[in-house]
Amino acid sequence: MPNPNTLIIFHPSAHPTPIFEAIKVKIVHSSWILEMGAAFWPVVLVSAFWGVVGIVLPFYTPKGPNRGIFQLILMLTGATCWLFWLCCYMAQMNPLIGPKLTNNTLILMDAAWGQ
Repeated sequence: MPNPNTLIIFHPSAHPTPIFEAIKVKIVHSSWILEMGAAFWPVVLVSAFWGVVGIVLPFYTPKGPNRGIFQLILMLTGATCWLFWLCCYMAQMNPLIGPKLTNNTLILMDAAWGQ
């Protein structure tokens, strides 16, 4: 029975044999690997970028008869692009559809990881 604090990594360059060689790596805190959540910096940086597009840039649109339309376009672009990105980003945290594996891959995984 493998230790629950041990992560098995398959190195892609280690294919000299038909079966992948498993390299066991000791993890200090296994909760770091097992948790799946939003990373702080990508959310902050992308939110800041689309916030600048939708909140700051409308104040710098040139004066003219279509200024209100340009401001509205920038605000809607910032809001909708940020919302689209957020939905795509969050969908990757808990995917509804997993990878489709062949029987050979499943047998290899079962042999390497075991139950």
